[in-house]
Amino acid sequence: MTYNFQFWHNNRVFVQNSKILRFSDYEHIFIVYNLKRLFIVSTMRANAGIFIIIFLLFLVGTVGAVGIPDTVSILTDKPWIIANNADQSTVTIYVTNTTPGYSGSVPGARITLLVNDNALGTLTPQTVTTDSGGYATTIFKVKTKSGVAQITAPGLTGSGIQNIDHGSAYHVVFTHPLSGTVATLVPFNVSITDQYGNPVDNRRGNHIISLHVTGPAPGDCGFNEANVHDIFLTLDANGMTSVNV
Repeated sequence: MTYNFQFWHNNRVFVQNSKILRFSDYEHIFIVYNLKRLFIVSTMRANAGIFIIIFLLFLVGTVGAVGIPDTVSILTDKPWIIANNADQSTVTIYVTNTTPGYSGSVPGARITLLVNDNALGTLTPQTVTTDSGGYATTIFKVKTKSGVAQITAPGLTGSGIQNIDHGSAYHVVFTHPLSGTVATLVPFNVSITDQYGNPVDNRRGNHIISLHVTGPAPGDCGFNEANVHDIFLTLDANGMTSVNV
């Protein structure tokens, strides 16, 4: 049975034009649905003409949030790939809902993924649908730029990265003065890149190069750091190093 129902408190209508979903004469409990809110109204007689009214409000929106994705975990199967326009990795995403009291995977969620810099690589497919366990996969294919590709799903919390390393050393540039005075130091800067212009940096590990210097007789020029004709130097985060001759 349903009734039109109004609940007043301090001359203010809290519930009106609602339906009583359940009524118990013994417990004096009304369960009333109004708009998107569920009210449980319990009344008991304290003394003549006075009622103690207790009601609990539950937001239906909280229940409705269960099953809606809000968090994503993104992992790749390769910590590093090379910026050679060919390497690729498999990207696995796991989608969850973190509503308090639920916190579980979300199957059948359609998720669109983005890369922070399209020059780093592409995702195929870019939009995926999670399986029964909340998982989905896509392929990241690198282009010719090294760096860190950040992969995100707009609207969801969480992201993942794919590290992209440079290729083999291909080109070297020496920067130095055109002339120098006898018995003085002449600075040389060395910069090394791969075939696509990416610096041969030290993000993945040190790169040690060997340099040799010679001059006219009596051949008494050398590297100031060790006063020798040959020296080993380590490239920095920009693929560069420097030395004095």
